[in-house]
Amino acid sequence: MPAWGVETAWTLDSHRADSEVNVTEIIDIPQRVRAVLALDPDARALQFDGRWRPWRYYTAAVEQLDAILLGHGIGAGAPVGVVMRNRPEIVRTVIALLATGRCIVTLSALIPKAALGAEIEGLGLGAVIASEADAADAHVRTAVEARGAVLLAATDDDERAYEQVLAPNPGATPGGPGGSGGSGDMATAGVAVQMLTSGTTGTPKRVPLLYESIGAEMASVRHYAGNAGNAGNAGNAGQGGQGGNAVAAPGGADAGDDALPEVRLSSGVAIVWSPLLHISGVRATIQATLEGRAISLLERFEVTAWSRIVAEHHSKAISLVPTALRMVYDADLPRSTFEGVKACFVGTSPLDPALADAFLERYGVPVLVVYGATEFAGGVTGWTLRDWERFGDAKRGSVGTANAGIELRIVDPETGAALAPGTLGLLEVRGPQLPGGQWVRTTDQGILDADGFLWLRGRADDVVIRGGLKVSTDAVRAALNEHPGVSDSCVIGLDDERLGQVPVAAWEAVPATPPPTPADLEAFLRERLSAYQIPVRFLLVESLPRTPSMKISQPAVRALFEGPSPSPRSAAAPDPQPRRG
Repeated sequence: MPAWGVETAWTLDSHRADSEVNVTEIIDIPQRVRAVLALDPDARALQFDGRWRPWRYYTAAVEQLDAILLGHGIGAGAPVGVVMRNRPEIVRTVIALLATGRCIVTLSALIPKAALGAEIEGLGLGAVIASEADAADAHVRTAVEARGAVLLAATDDDERAYEQVLAPNPGATPGGPGGSGGSGDMATAGVAVQMLTSGTTGTPKRVPLLYESIGAEMASVRHYAGNAGNAGNAGNAGQGGQGGNAVAAPGGADAGDDALPEVRLSSGVAIVWSPLLHISGVRATIQATLEGRAISLLERFEVTAWSRIVAEHHSKAISLVPTALRMVYDADLPRSTFEGVKACFVGTSPLDPALADAFLERYGVPVLVVYGATEFAGGVTGWTLRDWERFGDAKRGSVGTANAGIELRIVDPETGAALAPGTLGLLEVRGPQLPGGQWVRTTDQGILDADGFLWLRGRADDVVIRGGLKVSTDAVRAALNEHPGVSDSCVIGLDDERLGQVPVAAWEAVPATPPPTPADLEAFLRERLSAYQIPVRFLLVESLPRTPSMKISQPAVRALFEGPSPSPRSAAAPDPQPRRG
C-alpha cells in the first residue's frame, strides 16, 4: 500500500466541529454524471492545447460508446480496457464509461508497446479503447485481435467520438457482468475502475475501486463545504473563509461553491495535470464532472504552461506533488501568478516542511498536506485552512486530521492493540469508502496526537536490516535531504554478503551549486545518525527516476546501482568503503 497517495480521515478529531458527522449518503455516480451532461450542452467543458470543447463533446461519447458496446454484448458492469493518456478523447472516454456504469480497466501508455500488448492479451478484455495513435500500434492490434475483442480508436472530434478498428472475432465471447462472456478477475460486480497503483516500490498492481466507494468518498467531501472558513480536506471541496472563495481538491480540481448541493454547472475551472493513469488524475476528473466544473487539461506537468493556466483561470486553490512544488518554487515565478490563490494542496509523497515554509514565504500561499492511497479510493486525511490558521505552527509536519466519516487509529504491530495518543505504531483506517466496514491496516508508521493530527514516520517495510540492526530508509533520506546541497534523495537497501543488507543513497544536487562530495555527505550524516545508518554509497544523478505521478521509483533507483557502472558525472566520487554494522 503506498505510503502517500491521494486524500481522506480518522478517529481522534475532537477539536473539529464536524467530527461527529456520519457519512451515510452515497453519490450515484452514473446518474449524477448524466444529469450534469444534460444541463447545457453548448457550455464550455474541456480545455486542451488552447481549444475549448463543449459539454456535448462528452454527450456524444456517451451515446456512441454505449451503442457500440451494447451492440457487441458489452453492457453495464463490463470491464473495458482504456489506454490512459492525458488527452481530451481519453477524458471523455472515462466520463462515458462511468456514465454508463461500466468498469474502466486502466492500461499504461507509458510502458513499451510490446509489454502493453502482452498485458492486453493476458487480461482477456472484451473491448479496448485507445487514442488513434495507440490504437494503430501493431502490438496493440495484434493483442486485441488475438483475444477476439473490440478495438476502438477514440478521436478528438466534437461529433464523431470513436472509430471501430477491430470487430470481435465471431468465435469469441467478450463482455463481463453485463455481457455474454467472462473477463477473469477484471469482471467484479460494482467496480468503477481497476486502478493501477503508482509502482513506487515494485510492479504496479490493479486495485478495484467500487462505484460505492468512490461515491462515499465524494459524499464525505460534501460536509466540509458547509463549514464557513473551512478549506477542503485531502480530496475535499470546501468553502473558503476569505470572501467565500472556494478551494481546490488534490489533483488540480477546484472545490465547488457548495460541494454537490444540486445539479448545476460551476463557473470555476479545474486544472487537471496529474496523469489519468494515477488515482489523483482520475479522481480530479470525476470530482470536477460531478460538480459541473469545466476542466483545463495538461498533457503533463510543466511549470510555464501550468502557471499560465493558474493565472488565466484565477484559481482559488492549486494542487501539486512535492516534486512539482519544488519545481514551482525553484522557478521563482512572479508573486502575481498566485494572486487570489488561497491554498496549495500537496500529496502523493512526503513533503519537507521547510519547503512548505519557503513556498509560503515566496508566494504567500499556505501549503496544505493531504494523505491517501489508491486503495482508499481517494484521501483519508488533510489540512483545512481553518486548521492551518489555528494549528499550522504547533502541528508542523502533520498530514492533518481525518476526513468526515473516516476513523484512524494507531496499533501495536505485533498485538494489534490500539495505542495511546503520541505513540508510534502502524496506522489503521476505517470508513464507508473502504470495503467491508473493517479496519484496514496500512504499512505506514504514524503517530496520532490527542487533537487527532496524524504524523507519518515512514513505512514499516522500508527497513534495511544491516548486520541485525534496523535502518529506516525514510529516516536516512530525511536526514540526507537536510544537507543544503541536496535537492532530493532516495535510500534503498542492497544485498551484502557479510551484513545481509546495506543502505545506499541516490541523490540530486541543488541546481547551480557545487555538489557536495560523498565524504561531505558522510560527515554531515555522522552528526545526525548512528554509524550503522549511514549509506555505504552516495550516487549523484542528474535526475532521480520517477513514476508518472512524479514519485521516486525505487525499482528504477535499484537498477541504477545494480546496472552498468555510472558515468563520471553520476558517480561524483569513489564509493566509500562499507563500515561495520
